[in-house]
Amino acid sequence: MFTCNEYFAGQVMSPALPTADKPATVGVLAPGDYRCATAAAESSTLIGSEAVVTLPDASESRRFAAGASFAVSGDSACTLHVPVATAYLGGCG
Repeated sequence: MFTCNEYFAGQVMSPALPTADKPATVGVLAPGDYRCATAAAESSTLIGSEAVVTLPDASESRRFAAGASFAVSGDSACTLHVPVATAYLGGCG
């Protein structure tokens, strides 16, 4: 029923739950810098702390605080700077 995705040598962990319309995830990120590529469009909402995100085709990074959401189009990538451990809710589509 659940799958657990692990990325960046365990620094990012994301259990996933299949739902009727799209996979839903809740994940945790250790402090660090990450480049996250995606085949399908994805959205994330921070539920703890903050992250500095550079979205595809953006010339500048933006700081997102807890409660803020951002979306990444399919077949693209974003970069994240995570200054302290944080968590997120995410989904594809």
